[in-house]
Amino acid sequence: MQFEPFNPTAIYLERTVQETPYVYLMCRIENLDLSEILYEDTLVHCFAANEEFTAMFAEPALETSGYIITFWAEDGSGSNISHPPLTDIFGYTGIDETPASDNFNLHVFTSVGSQIVLRYSNSPQGFHAEVFDALGRRVDELNATGASGTITWGKCYVPGVYFIRVRSRCSLTIQKVILIR
Repeated sequence: MQFEPFNPTAIYLERTVQETPYVYLMCRIENLDLSEILYEDTLVHCFAANEEFTAMFAEPALETSGYIITFWAEDGSGSNISHPPLTDIFGYTGIDETPASDNFNLHVFTSVGSQIVLRYSNSPQGFHAEVFDALGRRVDELNATGASGTITWGKCYVPGVYFIRVRSRCSLTIQKVILIR
């Protein structure tokens, strides 16, 4: 079962011994049954000699069906420089699910400053959050027992980028904040 959005991704290789500027990386998705093009996207990349580049294209709007996906590259004149283009067939099954709601509400009132101000509500079990630095290390925990309230954080921490992770009964929220002095 796929939980994340589907983003077409392909690895492109530059096999020459020189830089190749302005290569157009192409992706096309066709409906297998109808043979109609449903999606096309292009990324531009300047390749260094012998470079390997992973291209992630925008998320297409797909319905449950079978598809043909093709990846290739073109030079500035529109000539195909992939030998051969990469083609694959895949099936996509989309199931819409309505997540269970717990009506939990978090608002980061101040996300940049010398202190960070969080407001929460509709949390009958109280409030719990973890704070991580930019390297992913947990540096603090925030706890409150009230169903709603305001928490101020960051006065004793060094300036930098932090991430506040809040888990409620049915959701996970991560908010980036920046401490400055």
